[in-house]
Amino acid sequence: ESRLHGLWEAVRREPGHDWSIESLARHLNVSRATVHRLVTHQHGSTPRTIVDRIRMDHAARLLAHGDLPVKAVAAQVGYATPYSFSAAFRRSRGCPPSTFRAQQAPSD
Repeated sequence: ESRLHGLWEAVRREPGHDWSIESLARHLNVSRATVHRLVTHQHGSTPRTIVDRIRMDHAARLLAHGDLPVKAVAAQVGYATPYSFSAAFRRSRGCPPSTFRAQQAPSD
């Protein structure tokens, strides 16, 4: 659905924004239940899962192609602490952010 495409583009533009279910609903001008229904129907996942995936994809790009400290990456993708970000990144990618970054470095 095109409404959801626009929503996900907004999340990609501002991954650090508070993308709560209420915020997603306001963005679409629909109820929280409608957001949940639309997203689950189209993606087979919850809105939170999709937002988290977008955030982790953005974080992975920042870690692989930049030298920002993990704390700064965490803030850019909406995590209040580097600890909560690191735990979420590990669940998403199977390793901590620092290990992921080291694995992305070109070998000599």
